[in-house]
Amino acid sequence: MNIMSTLSSIRKRIQTSPRFKSLGIIGLVVLTGAILSLFDIHLVSSASNSVDVVRIVEAVPTDPQSGLWDRAKESEIPLSAQQIYQPGGGSTRSVKVRALEDGHTIAFRVSWADDSRNDTLGSQPSDAAAVQFPIDPSNLPYQCMGQSSSKVNIWQWKAALEKQGMDNVNVASMEAAGTRNLTSNGICKAVDSPGVEPRARSYHDGETWHVVFYRELSQGDFGSAPLVRGVNSAVAFGIWNGAQGEARGMKAVSTWNSLLFEATEVSEVGNIATLGLVLAVSVGAIAYAMRRFAT
Repeated sequence: MNIMSTLSSIRKRIQTSPRFKSLGIIGLVVLTGAILSLFDIHLVSSASNSVDVVRIVEAVPTDPQSGLWDRAKESEIPLSAQQIYQPGGGSTRSVKVRALEDGHTIAFRVSWADDSRNDTLGSQPSDAAAVQFPIDPSNLPYQCMGQSSSKVNIWQWKAALEKQGMDNVNVASMEAAGTRNLTSNGICKAVDSPGVEPRARSYHDGETWHVVFYRELSQGDFGSAPLVRGVNSAVAFGIWNGAQGEARGMKAVSTWNSLLFEATEVSEVGNIATLGLVLAVSVGAIAYAMRRFAT
């Protein structure tokens, strides 16, 4: 019996038998669930957020406008005004984050709405952003810059410092000029720390900042968070809007979000083959049940 004739038989029996109607519904639910699970389709959004690090074979892009960023999954992370330490504040409501790694380097593209470009040193603060990781992912510290028993690693970028670097004839130092590698064990206790240095490149399109933070994959050390395949972690974000006078503790911040490394590259051919197998097994199971329970 081929698949088409089996389906036709199933349809006729479902129409005439309450028992087979029930079996048909169960089979449809099982098949639908398998398809949704296979293609990672969610009917509702989870309350928690995550940033998925997608593995690629090409070198990770450091250009915010690179087409390779389309391969990454985008997460929208909500932000709120920092109010734990005064003066509080922060006007940015969310950031959109994509993450890629190539086995050597990991990169995050952080984007947020800001129609003013504040990238000069002066009386008005610079636009800025920060990405925060736990030094020990198994012992997640307080989200606001860590705690005495558990430190965090912070990568901070400032638009004004990056612009200064662009004026430097030493092009190799340009992408390091706008970033700082910090560690912190409490609110307002961040200090510059040696470690695996992050880099950053930015692009402002007139309405939105796009900043790429990147660093070598590493098990980490005293001044660097572990970022390596096989070790999931957590990540948080902070944004300063210079046009709103935001500096130091006046910033928009997120809670911790899961940082998940992709185990294997997604194969569309494999997905199609698996879907075909799921379909064949589902049809076979329903056909068997029909013969088993036929009266």
